[in-house]
Amino acid sequence: QADKELTELSKPSQSFEGFIKPIGMTHGGKIHNNPGNIEIGTDAPGKIANQSYASGRFAAFNTKEEGLAAIPHTLEKYDTNSVADAINIWKPLSEAGNTLEANESTINHIIKGLGKDTFDLSNPNDVKVLIEGITRFDSGADSLKYYDNNSIEKAADMYLGITTPVSNKGITPVIKPKPQQTGMM
Repeated sequence: QADKELTELSKPSQSFEGFIKPIGMTHGGKIHNNPGNIEIGTDAPGKIANQSYASGRFAAFNTKEEGLAAIPHTLEKYDTNSVADAINIWKPLSEAGNTLEANESTINHIIKGLGKDTFDLSNPNDVKVLIEGITRFDSGADSLKYYDNNSIEKAADMYLGITTPVSNKGITPVIKPKPQQTGMM
């Protein structure tokens, strides 16, 4: 029975082209809590040490919220706040399977959600829109049934230092300083 289940779960998912169903996840479960396909070299909180998938390319996370919070954590590393530039770095057209149409669709979706073509990773709304848009892009629109608004909200709060990641139980969290107000009061 276990071999039969392993064989079935190893087949590409019908709803997420090219993705593999992880062992032990129910139907609709997502790959190792990594909706953005964050690569194994990440230093994002919640990454499970020595666990990966896709032949060691992608990281696994303890919780879906930590996997979602890894998205803006990764965007921090990019030297841009342009939505178009960030998406084209995230999914370079030189990588097999990436298309100009998919990148443009994601860029337009995120710009529409932000109401602008740039983002601010200290802005809670921007963080949520980016998490949702990149999750939709990398894991498909159906994945948002699993990575729902509540999970995205928790992940944004976790990233912004408003809450503590579940995997950090017993560890004093590092709280990010709130952005300073500029301009005249």
